[in-house]
Amino acid sequence: MQWQTVPGLEAVFSISLRLYDAAGSIVYQQDAVLENAALAPTDSWLADKLVDTLYFLEFPSELLPGEYELRMVVYDFETLIPTVEQGVWEAEKTLAGLKIGELE
Repeated sequence: MQWQTVPGLEAVFSISLRLYDAAGSIVYQQDAVLENAALAPTDSWLADKLVDTLYFLEFPSELLPGEYELRMVVYDFETLIPTVEQGVWEAEKTLAGLKIGELE
C-alpha cells in the first residue's frame, strides 16, 4: 500500500486488516502500526512524501473454502478512533474479494 501524510501530522496511525466471510462475520484480523521502511510511525514521516508499506497475511489453516472479503480500517493508535475524511475515505474500505478453495 502507498500512503502520504500532511504537514503537522502528530498522530500515529494503525491499520486493521480484516477478512469477512459471506455471512459478514470477521474470521481473521491483523492490526499493525503504519510504519515506513525505517520502521518509523506516521508522526515522523515527511509530509507529502509517498511511503510504501507491505504486509503479509497468513490466514488460519482452518479457514473453510468459500468467498471472503478483505477490508481495512485506518485508525489512531492512541485513541482507536477510525480516520474518516468525508467523501474520500470511509471508516472501513474493501480491498479485495477472495475465493478460497479446497486443496487437492
